[in-house]
Amino acid sequence: MLLVMAARIRVLAVLLVVLLGATSCSSDTIDDFVDAIDPDETIFDDGDETEASDDEASDADYCPVNPDDASCDDWFDSLSDAEFCRVLPDDEFCEDVDEVEADEADSAVQPETDDTDPPEDNDDGSEDLQVVTGPGSIATAGIDPTAERDDDLCLPDDEAEGDETGVEFNLAYQVVDGELGAICFGSPNTVVEGAWKVLADLVPPGQLRDLAVFAGFSTTETDGVTLAFVQRLDDEGTQFLMAVNLAETEADPAEATLTMAHEFTHVFTALPSEIDRLVDPEDCDTFDNGEGCYRDESIINEWFETFWQRAPGDPTVESEGEQRCDLDSGFFGSYAASTPEEDFAEAFSAYVLRVEPRTDGQQARLDWIDRQAGLREYRDRAVELGYGPQEHNFDRCG
Repeated sequence: MLLVMAARIRVLAVLLVVLLGATSCSSDTIDDFVDAIDPDETIFDDGDETEASDDEASDADYCPVNPDDASCDDWFDSLSDAEFCRVLPDDEFCEDVDEVEADEADSAVQPETDDTDPPEDNDDGSEDLQVVTGPGSIATAGIDPTAERDDDLCLPDDEAEGDETGVEFNLAYQVVDGELGAICFGSPNTVVEGAWKVLADLVPPGQLRDLAVFAGFSTTETDGVTLAFVQRLDDEGTQFLMAVNLAETEADPAEATLTMAHEFTHVFTALPSEIDRLVDPEDCDTFDNGEGCYRDESIINEWFETFWQRAPGDPTVESEGEQRCDLDSGFFGSYAASTPEEDFAEAFSAYVLRVEPRTDGQQARLDWIDRQAGLREYRDRAVELGYGPQEHNFDRCG
């Protein structure tokens, strides 16, 4: 099976721990919560799936403000005592209902929120889908430990070793329809599940479907540390694996977040819609990176034409990155200067996590990304959920 790996590496000495928090918001009243639910939307509560119908939404809107209407009797009868008193707290029946029960009903009819901490896992390791409402609210992908892929994809060739020297897989989860699914190698791991939650916050849920496997690894590297990497799992470039360094992800969540934003670019810029792997290099009229020919309107080709037309040396030769870094202060570090793909990935991660640029060239890169609506969505999500701004820890160029 053809495997292609992209990794983000940095020396341990440049670690800076910046702890990030993710926040979510929801409506404060029952009416706002019900109004925000799409009648066709599936809602998960404590792991049970229920369908919100038009009639239910209508009753929930109408009956609390028209409690004397006989047509609402069945709806009120369906509520528990605590739920009933949450809806009609002034009803004389509710004088004997304990306040604690009313508080429990509040959590039953509204999605849980926390201003500082992410949602807690269920006992089975899964996470409830958070129904987030209100202006600017967004949805994130969840975790379903029972979901399995029909194609049984897991680690490449079912081996617990990566292609990079000193890297060894410890565990892997299948990704099913954009959600973290069943463990397919090793044992469940809270570090990997936490990393998934961060990635799912940053990436629009539909795009997570391009991942087939999400894994954790350990390393014995000595001259540098691989924080995360991406592998292509098929020849066509439709399914990918992302793996995170277990020790480094736990030790430095901020750097891990930056790295996952970087690595996911190696997924969405490597899809068949972006790169043609069937064209001979001699027939490529754009930029051929050795794996294929980037299409005319692909992200990397447009990036190449904007920032790499005058770059010295061969853009496919990573070892010439130091020379390019010395000559161009626009790169976010020498690793970015190694190839157009890494240049875009480093700039993109800086953009999403709002790293302050130091030079006009870096600002130009961030401005270019900001003009792409599909890319701007990542930053919008990060801002909405409280990620960034992050410190500028990229080494200097120029």
